[in-house]
Amino acid sequence: MPETHKSKPEQVAFVNFGYYSPPKAERLLDALVKAHIRFEIECDDGARFTTLRMGNFGMESKIHVFVNPADLKKAHTVQRDLFGDIVP
Repeated sequence: MPETHKSKPEQVAFVNFGYYSPPKAERLLDALVKAHIRFEIECDDGARFTTLRMGNFGMESKIHVFVNPADLKKAHTVQRDLFGDIVP
């Protein structure tokens, strides 16, 4: 079952569309807006702390993108147009 995201119980369950670096996410989100595709995001700031390192704040930051299932096919077309067949 695909991973979903719901911010409120009455909303449609958006489906996982992938994790993107901030620059690629910015390009993708701009294109999704222009294509009138509904999406939601969650941000991971990339901060990781271990006993071996003091941390690497922001070095692994990712934007988790979710799209409306009704727009999934159109979103894949937008993604392919931006990044080719390779998912970033």
